[in-house]
Amino acid sequence: MPEDFGLFATSIIVVSLFSLLAQAGVKQALVNETTLTKLQIRSAYTLVTFLGVLFTFFLIIVSEYLAIFFWGLGYLKLLLQILAITILIQSFGVVSEVCLLRESKFRELALIDLFSYVIGFVLVGILLAYFGAGAWSLIWGFLLQTIIKASMQFKMRPHSLVPLFDVSKFKNILSYGGGITLAQVSNYVALQSDNLIVGKLLGMEALGFYSRAYQLMSMPAVLFGGALDKVLFPILSKVKSEPERMKVAYSKSMLVSGLLLLPASVLLSLISCEIVLVILGEKWSDVTPLLGVFFLGLFFRSAYKLGSTVANASGIVYKNAFMQFIYALLVIIGAIVGHYWGIIGVAYGVFCAVLVNYTLIMMLSCNVVCISFISFLKLHIPCLLLTLCSGSGGWMLLEFLRNMFVSPLVVIIVMVVFYIAVFSVLIILPNRILSSELIWFKSITSKFLLRSYK
Repeated sequence: MPEDFGLFATSIIVVSLFSLLAQAGVKQALVNETTLTKLQIRSAYTLVTFLGVLFTFFLIIVSEYLAIFFWGLGYLKLLLQILAITILIQSFGVVSEVCLLRESKFRELALIDLFSYVIGFVLVGILLAYFGAGAWSLIWGFLLQTIIKASMQFKMRPHSLVPLFDVSKFKNILSYGGGITLAQVSNYVALQSDNLIVGKLLGMEALGFYSRAYQLMSMPAVLFGGALDKVLFPILSKVKSEPERMKVAYSKSMLVSGLLLLPASVLLSLISCEIVLVILGEKWSDVTPLLGVFFLGLFFRSAYKLGSTVANASGIVYKNAFMQFIYALLVIIGAIVGHYWGIIGVAYGVFCAVLVNYTLIMMLSCNVVCISFISFLKLHIPCLLLTLCSGSGGWMLLEFLRNMFVSPLVVIIVMVVFYIAVFSVLIILPNRILSSELIWFKSITSKFLLRSYK
């Protein structure tokens, strides 16, 4: 029910923030190292475990005060205390995840994420919800997901658990990780402050609707944006001393994300009603307008992570942290102003903040890779043209399907097929009518399909 999702969303906001502080940017600091020794691994594991224990007990102690002060809900205390354990569990898998990232084991990491999510949330969470566990079904599902994920990461890449207290290595990690942590905390405040404001000013039921809509949107955003960060950060860290290679990698990554996500953002926004009906049911119909607004910002929410990745890989972590701080302020202002028009007003206020943040981050990253902002804007031209064509065609197709009273599930399937068909047409078009950017995209897409087929 909406109230249950509101309680779960509130608990996760607090726990995830403490988890960010506990990890202290250790993951990014180790990935950014040119070489990684066994002593560095032991030192990093010691540091992240110590911080995990520290912040786990700190959250358990202050959970009652947080629950009452921010939300006036004393019964949130137990939820926070149970979830606090996940901070320490996550710390157990951090160093193993770093090793997998450095070895470019992205497929294995994605499978771990998928498997842990399916077992924790989809199977256990739904089963407990069926038997009336309410918010606890989500809590236990998340706890199980965290245990499975950390265990699988360590099993795939085990390392020594013998602690090593080396102050000099701690300083090296924290000098870089400190800037990463500031950026992550600021970004996290930006991503979650609207939820806090909705819960505080509009109530838990409104937060349940808002957080559910955001969760549906965030699935593709987190998957694509997270994949960009995981894949590109190790690569860009290796070529940070080679400006031309970094420039090429940045431009091509930006083009791919624009071509894939801009059309998807528009098409998903168009079918937001059908998505809500199929996944959530008619009782969640209030989520539909929210989801439409959230999907429109899908590309900007995902692609700005590319700019942040470039900044972090180049070592300007504190400039990126400042940009994330500005983003957090913009989200807070947008949410507070927007709440006077209800949750849909909050969604539009946050959308404006996302657009401004995208512009600022991309200006910073263009400066890093020595690309003029005009050249950067030109990269968007083929993306916008493709979006215009697919969006207008998708809208006409959708209206036809709705007038034919086609079921929501069939509508979604047809629109997915239409999205795939757009890129299929792009692949078979002759090169002479395509721009150089689209020819390159056509080439890599064809190669990817051939490898997948084989």
